[in-house]
Amino acid sequence: MKILIKHLIMFILITMLSNSLFAQNLQGYVYDANTKEKILLCNISFFKSNRGTNTNDQGMYKIDISDHLNDSIKISYVGYAFKP
Repeated sequence: MKILIKHLIMFILITMLSNSLFAQNLQGYVYDANTKEKILLCNISFFKSNRGTNTNDQGMYKIDISDHLNDSIKISYVGYAFKP
């Protein structure tokens, strides 16, 4: 029984480790180009899909890109113009 529990724990740890190794995330901050201030709660999404995220209250974002490796992101916020 002890051997089975040890093997089960090892399996769970290896599975968790392998999932974290294959996760591909893009993270960073969004700043205003002129003032260098962080932009809070702006939208970050992929061009080819509706998936995305928002910056947090410190201007930071983290987005999973593993399904979007051949795509680009766009950042939008009210009051700012889009530049391709």
